Amino acid sequence: MLYGIEKQIWKKPPDIKRQVRQTKARPLFEALQARLSAQLNKIPAKSAVVGAIRYGITPSCAPGGLS
Repeated sequence: MLYGIEKQIWKKPPDIKRQVRQTKARPLFEALQARLSAQLNKIPAKSAVVGAIRYGITPSCAPGGLS
C-alpha cells in the first residue's frame, strides 16, 4: 500500500507529497507500528528480527520523516 501511495505522488512537488503522506501513509504506518510493537514481546530479545522491528518503528522512518 505504501508503495502505491509513493507511485501516485512521485512526480508531485514536495509540499503535495508531504500532504498526501500525512493523510494517506501515516495511518498505515501507525497501524504497522502498533502491530510490530505488539510482536516484540513474542520474539526472543536477542533475535535479529527484534533489531529490525525496532529500526522499522522509529519515528525517523515514519512518513512525516520523509521528504
